[in-house]
Amino acid sequence: METRRAEILLEKYFEGLSSLQEEQELRDFFRENRDLPEALEMNRPFFEGLEEPVNEMEELAFAERITGAIEKRERIIQRKRFTHQFTWMAGIAAAIIVVLLALNIWNNQQMQQNQLAMNTPENPKQAYEMSMDALKYVSVNYNKGIQQLNKIPDLEKDTKPLYQALELYGKGYAQMNVIVNLKIKQ
Repeated sequence: METRRAEILLEKYFEGLSSLQEEQELRDFFRENRDLPEALEMNRPFFEGLEEPVNEMEELAFAERITGAIEKRERIIQRKRFTHQFTWMAGIAAAIIVVLLALNIWNNQQMQQNQLAMNTPENPKQAYEMSMDALKYVSVNYNKGIQQLNKIPDLEKDTKPLYQALELYGKGYAQMNVIVNLKIKQ
């Protein structure tokens, strides 16, 4: 077959208009002719690949590679789906926490304002009564503290035996040092 006929058959083949006989002619052409123009030479691997029988082991390895790639892709998609769901759940939980904290702060401010309003006198007479109540409270607690201090007996009288014991200990220690110094000099 000449190159012009091969070019026409290639055109028909790539347009999907070729017959089985014409496709066989193309396979034979590429198998038989080794010295072709570059435009035709680039199609050789395609038609030679159609000629080679497929090894069952290669087919199984290819199927396993495809299956492995599909499974890996599915695991990645599942992981992304889980991460996406987890991100949404974490975002919702964080939003709930922020709302609860804001409500707590607002509630505390309202309670403080209510207490301040309750403790703020409305007229001078009420202010005087509140001041007197505060002074009575301080007075009672001050008197309790003074009573506790009155229970402590004379400090000097109670610590006198301790000082006497310490003086006796100090004299004994001084005498021991004199004895030790005598032994060292000998």
